Amino acid sequence: MKEKNIKFLGEGNKKYTISPIEKIFCEKYIGFRGNGTEAILAAGFKTKNRKSASVMASRRLLKPHIAQFLKSILGGNVSMSDDTEKVIKHLAFLITQNKSLSIKLRAIRLYNKLARRYPGQINYNK
Repeated sequence: MKEKNIKFLGEGNKKYTISPIEKIFCEKYIGFRGNGTEAILAAGFKTKNRKSASVMASRRLLKPHIAQFLKSILGGNVSMSDDTEKVIKHLAFLITQNKSLSIKLRAIRLYNKLARRYPGQINYNK
Protein backbone atom coordinates (compact mmCIF):
# COMPACT_ATOMS: atom_id res chain seq x y z
CA MET A 1 0.00 0.00 0.00
CA LYS A 2 1.38 3.38 -1.00
CA GLU A 3 1.94 5.80 1.85
CA LYS A 4 0.19 9.15 1.69
CA ASN A 5 1.90 12.51 1.53
CA ILE A 6 2.11 14.39 4.82
CA LYS A 7 0.52 17.82 5.08
CA PHE A 8 1.76 20.35 7.62
CA LEU A 9 1.75 24.06 8.37
CA GLY A 10 4.95 26.04 8.01
CA GLU A 11 5.76 29.62 8.94
CA GLY A 12 2.88 32.01 8.57
CA ASN A 13 0.46 29.03 8.59
CA LYS A 14 1.38 28.29 4.99
CA LYS A 15 0.36 24.77 3.93
CA TYR A 16 3.07 22.37 2.75
CA THR A 17 3.10 18.76 1.61
CA ILE A 18 6.01 16.34 1.94
CA SER A 19 6.31 12.81 0.60
CA PRO A 20 7.03 9.87 2.92
CA ILE A 21 10.55 9.41 1.49
CA GLU A 22 11.28 13.14 1.96
CA LYS A 23 10.11 12.84 5.58
CA ILE A 24 12.52 9.96 6.08
CA PHE A 25 15.28 12.03 4.45
CA CYS A 26 14.64 14.89 6.89
CA GLU A 27 14.72 12.60 9.92
CA LYS A 28 17.91 10.91 8.67
CA TYR A 29 19.46 14.32 7.91
CA ILE A 30 19.03 15.29 11.54
CA GLY A 31 20.08 11.81 12.68
CA PHE A 32 23.30 12.01 10.67
CA ARG A 33 23.94 15.50 12.07
CA GLY A 34 23.66 17.28 8.74
CA ASN A 35 25.26 14.70 6.49
CA GLY A 36 22.96 14.95 3.49
CA THR A 37 24.76 12.27 1.50
CA GLU A 38 24.23 9.65 4.19
CA ALA A 39 20.64 10.82 4.70
CA ILE A 40 19.84 10.38 0.99
CA LEU A 41 21.33 6.89 0.97
CA ALA A 42 19.63 5.85 4.23
CA ALA A 43 16.25 7.22 3.10
CA GLY A 44 16.28 4.93 0.08
CA PHE A 45 16.71 7.32 -2.82
CA LYS A 46 18.17 5.64 -5.90
CA THR A 47 21.55 7.14 -6.79
CA LYS A 48 24.47 6.16 -9.00
CA ASN A 49 27.17 7.00 -6.46
CA ARG A 50 27.99 9.08 -3.39
CA LYS A 51 28.68 12.21 -5.44
CA SER A 52 25.22 12.12 -7.01
CA ALA A 53 23.75 11.47 -3.55
CA SER A 54 25.52 14.61 -2.32
CA VAL A 55 24.11 16.69 -5.18
CA MET A 56 20.65 15.22 -4.59
CA ALA A 57 20.82 16.13 -0.89
CA SER A 58 21.92 19.69 -1.64
CA ARG A 59 19.05 20.16 -4.06
CA ARG A 60 16.53 18.70 -1.64
CA LEU A 61 17.66 21.01 1.16
CA LEU A 62 16.95 24.04 -1.03
CA LYS A 63 13.30 23.09 -1.49
CA PRO A 64 11.00 25.23 0.67
CA HIS A 65 8.83 22.33 1.88
CA ILE A 66 11.92 20.38 3.01
CA ALA A 67 13.37 23.40 4.82
CA GLN A 68 10.03 24.11 6.50
CA PHE A 69 9.66 20.49 7.59
CA LEU A 70 13.16 20.47 9.10
CA LYS A 71 12.43 23.74 10.83
CA SER A 72 9.14 22.41 12.19
CA ILE A 73 10.85 19.26 13.48
CA LEU A 74 13.45 21.33 15.29
CA GLY A 75 10.74 23.66 16.55
CA GLY A 76 8.66 20.76 17.81
CA ASN A 77 5.63 21.32 15.56
CA VAL A 78 5.72 17.86 13.97
CA SER A 79 5.74 14.60 15.89
CA MET A 80 9.21 13.14 16.18
CA SER A 81 10.54 9.75 17.07
CA ASP A 82 12.45 9.38 20.34
CA ASP A 83 15.67 9.05 18.32
CA THR A 84 15.14 12.42 16.64
CA GLU A 85 14.56 14.11 19.99
CA LYS A 86 17.79 12.57 21.31
CA VAL A 87 19.69 13.83 18.26
CA ILE A 88 18.42 17.38 18.77
CA LYS A 89 19.47 17.29 22.43
CA HIS A 90 22.86 15.93 21.39
CA LEU A 91 23.24 18.70 18.81
CA ALA A 92 22.58 21.28 21.52
CA PHE A 93 25.24 19.60 23.67
CA LEU A 94 27.75 19.67 20.81
CA ILE A 95 27.23 23.38 20.32
CA THR A 96 27.88 24.13 23.99
CA GLN A 97 30.70 21.67 24.67
CA ASN A 98 34.30 22.90 24.45
CA LYS A 99 36.34 19.75 23.76
CA SER A 100 36.50 19.69 19.98
CA LEU A 101 36.34 22.87 17.95
CA SER A 102 35.70 21.01 14.67
CA ILE A 103 32.69 19.19 16.14
CA LYS A 104 31.40 22.41 17.66
CA LEU A 105 31.70 24.25 14.33
CA ARG A 106 29.91 21.47 12.45
CA ALA A 107 27.06 21.49 14.97
CA ILE A 108 26.74 25.28 14.69
CA ARG A 109 26.72 25.07 10.88
CA LEU A 110 24.05 22.36 10.96
CA TYR A 111 21.90 24.32 13.38
CA ASN A 112 22.18 27.49 11.30
CA LYS A 113 21.53 25.59 8.08
CA LEU A 114 18.40 23.96 9.50
CA ALA A 115 17.26 27.29 10.94
CA ARG A 116 17.81 28.86 7.46
CA ARG A 117 20.13 31.51 8.92
CA TYR A 118 22.61 31.42 6.06
CA PRO A 119 22.21 34.44 3.79
CA GLY A 120 21.94 34.03 0.05
CA GLN A 121 25.05 34.27 -2.04
CA ILE A 122 27.01 37.38 -1.14
CA ASN A 123 28.18 39.66 -3.95
CA TYR A 124 31.48 41.28 -2.99
CA ASN A 125 31.71 43.32 -6.20
CA LYS A 126 29.28 46.03 -5.10
